[in-house]
Amino acid sequence: RRRQGLDDNGRRMAAAPARAASARPAFHAALVALAALRARSGNDRRAVELYGRALALCPGDTRTLHGMALAQIGLGRADRALAFLDRAIAIDDDDPDALTSRALVLAIFKRATPRALADSTAARTRRGKRGDAARVELAAAYAQLLAHRAKNCLSGVRRARPKLDPERRPAYAQIVDTLEAACHLAARQMPAAKRINARLAKARKANTAIARQLTLLWRRVLSDLQVRLRALR
Repeated sequence: RRRQGLDDNGRRMAAAPARAASARPAFHAALVALAALRARSGNDRRAVELYGRALALCPGDTRTLHGMALAQIGLGRADRALAFLDRAIAIDDDDPDALTSRALVLAIFKRATPRALADSTAARTRRGKRGDAARVELAAAYAQLLAHRAKNCLSGVRRARPKLDPERRPAYAQIVDTLEAACHLAARQMPAAKRINARLAKARKANTAIARQLTLLWRRVLSDLQVRLRALR
């Protein structure tokens, strides 16, 4: 019996590494899901900690690298965010969501419009069936606006609008309206800009609440667009 017990213990010990390896993907997925929840609740510091643990298990997971980048932005660390996005894109340069986020970081925090325009264009051309279609189109349109290409911006806005579900994503619908007004303003199409701006002003309180649903990157985009429209109020 003693020998049998020793043999059983030996088999369990031999099987332990295999069990740990098989459990690793599930544990990694749980960490990433928990980190995303913490980020959505505004606890970016805790999200960074959890994403760090997830990356220790799977350093090359692009979804985790992307999430870590967004959490770093929440802590005001644009350079660190860019480093994580660069790593994600180096692994998968066809990832439209990572390209879109890097375009926004470059545009908002670095004012590197040419690079932002290149990334957002790449995200559009490589999207295929991957990525968030509306997010990709909006980022590309915003980069066009920063590059003083108002007509291209309006074209992007019009491509983005039908890709939105207004009931499920009212915050992004607000960005579409604000971006469209800013494009009309840049193109000196004042009646259209004023008409859209008036519609936004009527729902200002609701818009403020809706904006809280956006990630920090998109809140910064929205804030920049609203600054551009203040002259119309």
